[in-house]
Amino acid sequence: MRELIAARMGELSERERSGLELLTLAEPLTLSEATTVIGSDILAELEIRRLVIVEHGLEHAEEVRIAEPLYDELIAAQMPVSRGRLHRVRLAELVRARPHPSPADRVRVAVWLTDAGEPVPVEILLDGARAGNVAGMETGGRLARRALDAGAGAEANMLLAAAHLVYNRAEDAEQVLAQAEGTIEDRRLASEYLRERATILQWSLGRTEDTIALLDRALAWWPEEQWRQQVTVLRLPFLALRDPPGRHAVELEQLLTNETLTEDARRWLRFALAADRFWTGSTLAARAALPPIPQIPFRGELEFLEFAAITAVGLGSGADLPALESDMRGAFYRAADAPDPAAAALAGAAVAATSYLAGRFLDCRRWLSEALVESRRQDPLAARIIARALQVAVSLAVGDHRAASAAADTLEREITTAHLAQPAIAAWITRGRAWGLLAAAQPPKAQTVLLDTVARFARTPVFDAELRYEAMRAGRPARELAPALQELARRCDAPLTSAYAQHAGARATGDAPALLRTADTFAALNANLYASEAAAHASAAFAAEGRHDSARRAAARSRELQPPEQGAQPISIEGVDRAAIELTPREAQMVELAARGLTNTEIANTLVLSSRTVETHIYRAMRKLGITDRRDFRPTLLN
Repeated sequence: MRELIAARMGELSERERSGLELLTLAEPLTLSEATTVIGSDILAELEIRRLVIVEHGLEHAEEVRIAEPLYDELIAAQMPVSRGRLHRVRLAELVRARPHPSPADRVRVAVWLTDAGEPVPVEILLDGARAGNVAGMETGGRLARRALDAGAGAEANMLLAAAHLVYNRAEDAEQVLAQAEGTIEDRRLASEYLRERATILQWSLGRTEDTIALLDRALAWWPEEQWRQQVTVLRLPFLALRDPPGRHAVELEQLLTNETLTEDARRWLRFALAADRFWTGSTLAARAALPPIPQIPFRGELEFLEFAAITAVGLGSGADLPALESDMRGAFYRAADAPDPAAAALAGAAVAATSYLAGRFLDCRRWLSEALVESRRQDPLAARIIARALQVAVSLAVGDHRAASAAADTLEREITTAHLAQPAIAAWITRGRAWGLLAAAQPPKAQTVLLDTVARFARTPVFDAELRYEAMRAGRPARELAPALQELARRCDAPLTSAYAQHAGARATGDAPALLRTADTFAALNANLYASEAAAHASAAFAAEGRHDSARRAAARSRELQPPEQGAQPISIEGVDRAAIELTPREAQMVELAARGLTNTEIANTLVLSSRTVETHIYRAMRKLGITDRRDFRPTLLN
């Protein structure tokens, strides 16, 4: 192959070969840059011989590339070491001169100078490491380590730690940052260091006490009041995580009235106050305190924590699930393009969760695949664990118990102590374990797992209610759970928590009309999964009373609330014959035509059937749907 390529390339002059070597190391170059370093005459000759091509690029009007990838390999293999070094130095100077070098450009400059054996200024190494981290390149870590070896100090430690986080190596990141403690003389850098290290200790490693101990030590780094205030602001959110919810709310609110605070400090305090309100059950106030989704890619720890809070508050409260899903879809696509895999993973998991609540199980599976792919690259806030738990749930929902059990096993293997230390993630883990037990046909054990965990969330009504409601879904009698859920609804303003209590109360008393109202409540929240279940419970309650027409109407409502072609399992309702409520394909076809306003005769002509046959099928369909007027087909179909 090399001989064939060499024959195609023919005899090259030294200038021509030098030009190809430069492109091999640097492509693409802009046409202007290629003309500068190669020469217009040589570039034209190489283009005529089809050894290079000039094409329109994404950022530049015209770019120059090697015509065939195999040419690159041959040219690189034959390039003398000494000339390669000269080329790299020249290219570094050329690309550094670009008016707006991209992250990839800044990485390449540092790598070229390093590979050329040149003394590389620390600023270039740091710039390359920073750009490499943004681009998610392993090179970022190598350049940061080289800068650290060159005496760059704490900034290099921070960049190396960030590079470890890109690849989910939180323990390594903490070790690197610990080495820099006590060495930072610049207060701005010290503040950034504290925020980065505290975020890793708390959110990636679950070490709350170590986080607070670090910040306690930092209070003594400088005696000035301004520094103490700065550390106090940073410290409060972590104290709020450790201490009972609501304990620090007054202090947070008072600090926010301080007019001397920077906007960055205010955002940090507003995030802490929103999180504290959420834990105490004031979910609507928490939602109002959070900003819109920050610009992606995120610039620092605070923006990512705000994004995580928006996700947790939105899913936990259920206040506006359609808007949350829309926002998270947009965030996913922006993060995937950036690229910001950590943001993409969490956004994908959030869309999967809203799809699951809506009963769109196949959509949920697709978004889980996206979240899991992104989380392999970077996952500081355990989006992967959320996705694994949802994998169990959605497999169970579509009736694939083997897949649900396999997903539960995978979830168990990937859980760490850091995951269990985070309340929101621990709640997902508990539900994932319970769903796995249901897949293994062990409902009593699933109920026990859920209810044994609620004590941990006694001061967090959102998660307490979630777990109790799941226990009811797993078969625990509603009469045992309704009083606690109704008390939690009084302590918590989350619309979902209120709906959980409404459902449990109606089931406990067998109040069929109230169960239908509960179905409407859930449907208004876009939680059609629970809405369909509530309507099915209403059908069973009506059947127990002997009200069979009402039972069929409620069963029809349950069926309508299941999005079509999303993998939902057929409804099984106690006391109601499945054949008596499920339309045959022919009946469903006629109902659809009748809902459009066609008469029996028109339907008969359309389907080439007798009017008597149509009449019989329409009558049976009306009986199954529990209606007495064919005009009711329209709302039944379109609801």
